[in-house]
Amino acid sequence: MNQISQQKTTKEKFVLGLLVFCQVFAGTSGELQIGSSNVDEPITMIDTVNSDSRVIAQLGTTGFLKCSVINLRDEEVSWVRRRDFHILTSGRQVFTPDNRISVRHSDDLNDWILTISFMQKRDEGPYVCQVPTERGLLKHEINLTLTESEAFILGGRDFHVEKGTTISLVCIVEKSLIPPEYVFWYHNERLLNFGSQRGGITVETEVSDTRTHSKLKVRLATESDSGNYTCKAANSQPASIYVHISGGDTAAAISGKNAASYPSCKYHAVLLLLLLLVSRFKRTPIS
Repeated sequence: MNQISQQKTTKEKFVLGLLVFCQVFAGTSGELQIGSSNVDEPITMIDTVNSDSRVIAQLGTTGFLKCSVINLRDEEVSWVRRRDFHILTSGRQVFTPDNRISVRHSDDLNDWILTISFMQKRDEGPYVCQVPTERGLLKHEINLTLTESEAFILGGRDFHVEKGTTISLVCIVEKSLIPPEYVFWYHNERLLNFGSQRGGITVETEVSDTRTHSKLKVRLATESDSGNYTCKAANSQPASIYVHISGGDTAAAISGKNAASYPSCKYHAVLLLLLLLVSRFKRTPIS
């Protein structure tokens, strides 16, 4: 029995010595290879430092959600929408009929990026990046928040302009994460920026990181220029104002009417004065 025990101890020491020798021979890499497998094979894990945890994007634009997975081997990285637990992608395969959704990955990088084009309000919410491993299912959640830019026209809901003057409207676009690519002006649904046959129309737009100003000018306003004016910026709700054209022929007609009635009043006043003089003359006795 002691002899058998000594033989086992001798074998264990031999194996242990062989392992130490192989470890030293492998150098500082810490990877021990016996045949085709690694004893100290790197562990697959999600790099939460380099992965997104919250993404704020603007409605109508493209959103990118990044999940970084290191030491990935044969496992598949999947994206799940937590709202309905729908598996959107697995590896490079897409499992949704929504063609706005895709996944990006480069073999020389650790990043798996879920891409959502033309984002809508319903796309908002948490998404889960997950990787199945021998140690269990690895998960990382990313919350997507969507914002919407706001547009408004200075001057309230109605704007009054006299005929023959210039209509001057200013549209301001705020809360844009990305400056709008365009600002279009419409008069009763007719585009004014380009190809307007009326003439005398100019649009000047100034873009900054926080605000966008667009100024519309319509010179020599006529009654046909009255109506609804709308400012529409990219990825923003439109803003409208109603322009009223007054004055011109109407004012002239009123002025002419007043002028025509003035001689009539003057005539009656002179006639009354004459009647008073005549009446007084009759009362005065003749000496």
